[in-house]
Amino acid sequence: MRYSDLEVVAHEMKLDGVFARIVRSSDGGPLRRILNGRQSKRTGTFISFKAGLRAMPWDSYQGELPVMKLAEASTGVAGLLAQPHRLEIITAEYKAPLIYFPDLELRVDATFLSGLVSGTPFATLAAAMRTRAEPKNRCRTVIVEVKTPNDPRLDDDEYKQKLKLAREVYRRLGIPFRTIELTADFPPALIAPFHELFSFDRHATVDDGDYDTLRRVFGTDSNARPYGEVVEALGGGGVGNSKILAFQLRRQLSTDLSRRISDDSKVLRVR
Repeated sequence: MRYSDLEVVAHEMKLDGVFARIVRSSDGGPLRRILNGRQSKRTGTFISFKAGLRAMPWDSYQGELPVMKLAEASTGVAGLLAQPHRLEIITAEYKAPLIYFPDLELRVDATFLSGLVSGTPFATLAAAMRTRAEPKNRCRTVIVEVKTPNDPRLDDDEYKQKLKLAREVYRRLGIPFRTIELTADFPPALIAPFHELFSFDRHATVDDGDYDTLRRVFGTDSNARPYGEVVEALGGGGVGNSKILAFQLRRQLSTDLSRRISDDSKVLRVR
């Protein structure tokens, strides 16, 4: 198979008569840009701070997009990349290579990864508070496949076989593979706080003065502060709320997102 100058082969491997190859974008961004074309469904992009402010493509408003938002807000997630690579699987069983594009590639800390592996709902893990942010280079990569209840591929035997082989390829590479089911992983009660948080401007600017404010409010201890107090210290109203969100995305603050946000919600300074 021939590749353009915009693609690079990252991994090649043989396993039990199957040849697999992972191809990435040479610029480190999404390999596949989703375009609406003739499709009637809604598609778009999500500007992600954890992806270096790149536009991350999504082709399901109720699938990949909410997962991206929760990952973006989670202190346990350090990096996010949509459509990260193309997995090519060549086997004698099929005439043409099986092509698989993962929905997301996340960089997560040990606690988040452990929860994913044990089956803890994604929203529960994303909502958890942290007092410390694991550096991105020490976080683990996890491949995420997002499934909605009405996905027509769920009854496709070839697609099921492709996922089975993909899971084995990632296992051989030491990369966890997790399927997120929107009905099980996204209970409405757990999603509400994220909707509230993202109702503010996540691209708000924070400056040295705002960092000084955090140091003054939190001091040198690790105690939580009331959400309302932090909002007021950062300017109050929409400005203060937006700056809390901006610091949350930067993994400088960690808000309790396990329940609806109120003035009494807990906020931790992340060290």
